[in-house]
Amino acid sequence: MYEANPYAISRTADSTSIFFIPRTEDDKDEFIDLLFAELMLRGLALDGNLEKLHRNLLSALVLEGKNRDNLQKLTECSALEACITALLHKTVDILHAENRIGIKLMAMVLMEGFSNSLDRKINVIISSANERINAYLE
Repeated sequence: MYEANPYAISRTADSTSIFFIPRTEDDKDEFIDLLFAELMLRGLALDGNLEKLHRNLLSALVLEGKNRDNLQKLTECSALEACITALLHKTVDILHAENRIGIKLMAMVLMEGFSNSLDRKINVIISSANERINAYLE
């Protein structure tokens, strides 16, 4: 027998949840204010009805989650090959803006690490720049 998920029910009743379902006009107005604030924070469009605003914010949150997961996986890589493999598998179609942004974020993390290796900000006890970079990659 199917049982309802208690977490799903509580999320629809929580006015700060993206899954909130407004029941009154006051709830709807407060939820729209929350959607506006979150969309403005992300620099996204503020036009449209409640459903369109909700859909736009939900899409942005899903994308943010994917990028956060990808960055976490990237920081856990133990070698350059693993990092590149992770990048290639997570960026299926580079024609989409969100994938280009994801590639840019990951490339920036890699470049920052290389720069820190060259500037002796990490692995300071290693004298050779090449050895510091190899230590960073490992």
